[in-house]
Amino acid sequence: MKDFSEKKKRKAAKKERKKKARTFNIKTFLKKCGSVALTLAVIIALSAGLHYSWLFLSTADYFAISEVFIEGNDKINRNTLLRAAGLNKKRNIFTFDLANAGKKLEALPWMKAVKLERQFPHSLKIIVLERAPVAMINLEGFYYVDNEGYIFAEADYKSGWDYPVMRGIKKERLLEGDKKSFESISRGLEFLSLLKERRGTVSLKNLSELVLEEDGGLTVYAVGVGIPLHLGGEGFESRLVRAEKVLADLGRKGIKAKEIAADFDDRVFVKVAI
Repeated sequence: MKDFSEKKKRKAAKKERKKKARTFNIKTFLKKCGSVALTLAVIIALSAGLHYSWLFLSTADYFAISEVFIEGNDKINRNTLLRAAGLNKKRNIFTFDLANAGKKLEALPWMKAVKLERQFPHSLKIIVLERAPVAMINLEGFYYVDNEGYIFAEADYKSGWDYPVMRGIKKERLLEGDKKSFESISRGLEFLSLLKERRGTVSLKNLSELVLEEDGGLTVYAVGVGIPLHLGGEGFESRLVRAEKVLADLGRKGIKAKEIAADFDDRVFVKVAI
């Protein structure tokens, strides 16, 4: 005969547990509410503290930028830098946007790179790296070019005119992004780089003009030479050496040349003045 009493007891125990689980304990509830309320109060207090702390830091006169130290500027004057960065009026050191100021400074003509640093409590440091011209380019007016081929400022008497002039490039083509024009400028800069350590008849000191031909070739004019030297678009060093030898030989013979074409690898042509 089966004994069902044990099963009944188990069922009764389960019902009893369920009843107990459903019992509402007011003390436990109040404790939980108290914990939540305390946590919220702490969060609110911290948020308020941070808010008022930030409000104080971002508005207090003590943290207004009162000193700006500038290093590395030669062509760009201090007032131009301050205006471009937005430092010509009162600024707070915490809220001043360094990234935005840096972009505006980098847009200045002579600027190559710039770094801004906060110096607490109320100073700012601007470190400037300016572009250095290696030549001027004639584009319906003279402009400075650096060794990267960056045309960055109109030439003026204050910055100087003592640079070789590149010509033969049309301004409108450059503005259109003409690839051949930029390649011609790169070849011109390659030639200028070659002349840096050179001490021959043609050097960086006496180079006056560099014509960038449409076919990609270079024609050189130098003080003391007086005639154009055509060098083509490659092998500049060896071609220039041959042209100088021909010049020396013509001088010894008393022959006046009108121009020299050294734009071949194995010969030099001379156009004699009549």
